[in-house]
Formats: sequence, C-alpha cells, structure tokens
Amino acid sequence: MSTTPNPIASQWQTMRKARRIMVVAIGLLFVSQFFTYHEYSGTGTLSVDADWNTYGTYWPDLEPVGTGWQIHPQAWIVIPALAIVYFTAFCERAWWRRWGYLASVFLVMICLAHGQQWVTGTRLGLGAWALSIWSAVQNRNERKAAEPPAIP
Repeated sequence: MSTTPNPIASQWQTMRKARRIMVVAIGLLFVSQFFTYHEYSGTGTLSVDADWNTYGTYWPDLEPVGTGWQIHPQAWIVIPALAIVYFTAFCERAWWRRWGYLASVFLVMICLAHGQQWVTGTRLGLGAWALSIWSAVQNRNERKAAEPPAIP
C-alpha cells in the first residue's frame, strides 16, 4: 500500500510556530462570526416597519443584536485578507514579520468589538484575539532568536 503525501499537512509542519498560531486564531475568528455577538440583559424592542417587516431587535443602548457577520461588516474583508496573507508566503517577508503581526492583532480586535463575556461569539472572538497576541509575542521571540548576538 502506498501512501500519498498530504500537501496541506506538509505545509502545516513547515510553518513557523507564530504563523501556525495566527492561522488558528483566524480560523477561530471566522467561526466566531456565526454566533451572536451583542446581548443585553434588559428588554429589547423589535424593529417593525409599516409593512410589518422586522429588521432586528434593538436594545436600550440602540445596538443591534446579531451574528458577527451582521454586526462587523469589516469582517467580510479582514478575515479573508488575513487568511490569504497567512496561508501564503507573504507573511514571511521581513517587514511583515516586523509589523504585520502587530497589525493583525489590531485587525482581529476590530472584528470582535461588540458583546459581553458570556455570549458565545464574544468568547470565541476573545479567544481568537488572545491567540493573535500570543502569535505576535511568539513572532517577536522567533525574530530575536534568529538575530546574531550583539558584540559587546
């Protein structure tokens, strides 16, 4: 029996640890967008127009309740863009390794800004944000380890 090499598995094994962590963070952020993000413990008002069409529930702070895709329109652009960057060799460029991971932490953060801690979407999004921070720290440590030692 012959075994066929799996190109995805071999690509995963050759990725640096910081890049693998960021890929997992992006995947978790993608999944989190399918859950409800904003929740309020008070009473809500269902928005109904003259033709009895409902457009969502609005809470006293006038924030809409919905999934991440509904509340975070920027996620439609940010998540695929980050996925493309980290699934290709683009993220291995020197300037991206220096500043791109920090920018990615900010981009992940703007895709999870709404919600309270006990809401599933928010919890998953905060987990993705924590993983992206860990990835940025790991990237810094990998860059420091690769630098030649300073001459006294």
